Amino acid sequence: MRRFALTAALILPLLCSCAANRVRDIRLESADIVSLSPSGMRSLDAVLSLKIYNPAPEINASDISGSIMLDEKKIMTFTADPFTLPGRTTAECELCIHGTLVGSINPLSLLGVLDLRNPDNVRLRRLTSDIRLDCAIKGGGRHKLEFKNLDPIDFLHGRQSPIQETNFNSEDEH
Repeated sequence: MRRFALTAALILPLLCSCAANRVRDIRLESADIVSLSPSGMRSLDAVLSLKIYNPAPEINASDISGSIMLDEKKIMTFTADPFTLPGRTTAECELCIHGTLVGSINPLSLLGVLDLRNPDNVRLRRLTSDIRLDCAIKGGGRHKLEFKNLDPIDFLHGRQSPIQETNFNSEDEH
């Protein structure tokens, strides 16, 4: 029995780290804005359609929040509804986001910035985003992930997969 416990104690962290390493291989293949609608004077709701390659086991993402900065000044905070990413496949999922403007930002002044379909939009290049979320990997524990300074144009056009970037921070909670 003692030998089994010792073997399990050595193998379990290895298995959990393997699942975490596969998380790094997740790729955003495409992203599109399905809808964008105001929700009052200072907030909006959006639905994003994401096509994601996930070589890891099933992942449940929750506690999703973040902020959007314009010229390094926070202009919006957001939360997103929890979602499940099927394991070992390429899947499409919809992500519902709820955003609120921060401070004295004028919503009308952002209209020119939010031309997301134009990759040459110079004003959009001034935007960055930070995202935090909790991930529960089926059979692999929980991870808190944080992504800093994401470029929205590269992200929405599938040229940047935040998990593969060097700004990957994970706190294991096995």
